[in-house]
Amino acid sequence: MDCTRELGEDSAELPGITTRHNLIETEKLPLFFFVSDLTNIVPTVHKKSPQQFPYIVEIAETEYILHGKVYSTEPSGVHFYTVSKISFNGTTFLAILDNLSGNNLQVLDTNENNFRSYLENPVNTVIACYKKKGD
Repeated sequence: MDCTRELGEDSAELPGITTRHNLIETEKLPLFFFVSDLTNIVPTVHKKSPQQFPYIVEIAETEYILHGKVYSTEPSGVHFYTVSKISFNGTTFLAILDNLSGNNLQVLDTNENNFRSYLENPVNTVIACYKKKGD
């Protein structure tokens, strides 16, 4: 499967430099995969709507569920935070970790029915992490 992702406008010096091609071997699908869109850091600067990452992705009849995201609020990358599902001692919860808050983990929700609404927020998402369903 050829997954092509347009990352932005071509460079005048190196046409085509901003297009990335990644191959996924459907016979050996990974447990996790990551998708990034660095133009989401400040989408208004790039004159675009924030990239929406779907909650469920299917590759070769295998479903992946959105597991976590990395958000960046500064073009320099100085401020970022992550929202992710975490399993610990038989409990799964959604937590946020902000690099400017002393790296303290804050639990957002313990009800798995609410995780989707947190994770679908597209604003400032620069990396989305998907996990194979059922694993």
